[in-house]
Amino acid sequence: LFVVSDSEHSTGSIGLYCWQNIDARFSNIRVFPSVLAFSDWLLDESFTTLDLGRWSFIDEGTIDGPSQWVVSRNRLSQTSSIRSITDSDSDLERPGTYAIAGDTTWSDYRFTTRLESGSQNAIGVIFRYENPNNYYHFTMDRNAGYRRLLKKVAGASTVLWEDSQVF
Repeated sequence: LFVVSDSEHSTGSIGLYCWQNIDARFSNIRVFPSVLAFSDWLLDESFTTLDLGRWSFIDEGTIDGPSQWVVSRNRLSQTSSIRSITDSDSDLERPGTYAIAGDTTWSDYRFTTRLESGSQNAIGVIFRYENPNNYYHFTMDRNAGYRRLLKKVAGASTVLWEDSQVF
């Protein structure tokens, strides 16, 4: 979908994100070095079970928490409506919940996954995740009517790309 070349975050792990989405589903997650095509996986997650040593779950939302991450039918699903109050649908910061996996030293990688949602609210992915204040974030929100790529540096988010297509 996109390539990011930026020196702000040259390394980091990957993540899965949702905001007020009671039916977020993620499957077929693969991460591999960018110089290799579909081999020597850094992460190949088929979700036959939930490996708590591989995944960390972070709740930033303060309403309708905690998150409820479960593995079922080879998918990682999040089923709570966790979120925080925002001023409008266009707010960049939409604290919800995310699942993080991988190594913060990963660099120049490709990340593929399948995202599904029966909900109208936000779902997306996080990459080059260093910590809660430094990462890239791609999110889609049917209710708010956008797809958006953000960069978060030292806690401040910047829009790198946005359109009004909905998933």
